[in-house]
This record gives sequence, C-alpha cells and structure tokens, in this order.
Amino acid sequence: MGSNYQRSLYREYESLTKKYESVKYELDVLKYKYRLQEQVIARLKAKEAAQASKEKEHEAQIEALKREVARLTALREADSTNSGLPTSKTPLHKKKHIPNSRPKSNKRVGGCF
Repeated sequence: MGSNYQRSLYREYESLTKKYESVKYELDVLKYKYRLQEQVIARLKAKEAAQASKEKEHEAQIEALKREVARLTALREADSTNSGLPTSKTPLHKKKHIPNSRPKSNKRVGGCF
C-alpha cells in the first residue's frame, strides 16, 4: 500500500509541477504584455501632448486671423460716417453723407426773396 500511496503522491507532484510551469509561463506572458501596454500608453501620452501643443498653436493662429479679419473689415467699411475720411473718399457704391451743422428752418431755399 505504501508504494501506491507514493505513486499517487508523485503523480500529484508531477501534475502540480506542470500546473506551476503553465501558470508561471502565463504569468511571464502577462508581464510581457503589460510592459508592451505601458510602452503603448507612454507613446500615446507623448502624441497627446504634441497634439495639445499643436492645438494651442492653431487656436492662437485662429485668434490672430480673426483679429486680422475684423481689422480688414473695419478698414473696408470705413466711410465718412464712421471715420475721419472726407466724403470725397466715400466709395461710389455707397451713399454720401454730407454733414450739416445748421438747424433746419421753414424758410424757402434760395436767396433773398
């Protein structure tokens, strides 16, 4: 009976050793995959930081272009009513505004009548 007991213990030892080896191999594989994932995450974080800096540059560029558009629009829309330009510089397609500081009276237009 002792020899059967020893054989069963040895078989159990062998099966446990095989399980240990397979679990150890699986652990090594998981460690390797974990290291790879960490490397991927580090690369993605670096890309994200680079894109964030590019995004900030683009936002600054957009703001500068908006200011330039506003400035050019103001220049294009300038006429004698909203700037110091004389009425002779008013574009042809716009109605000229001739300022008159005299108050309106009910008298007829013209000379001494």
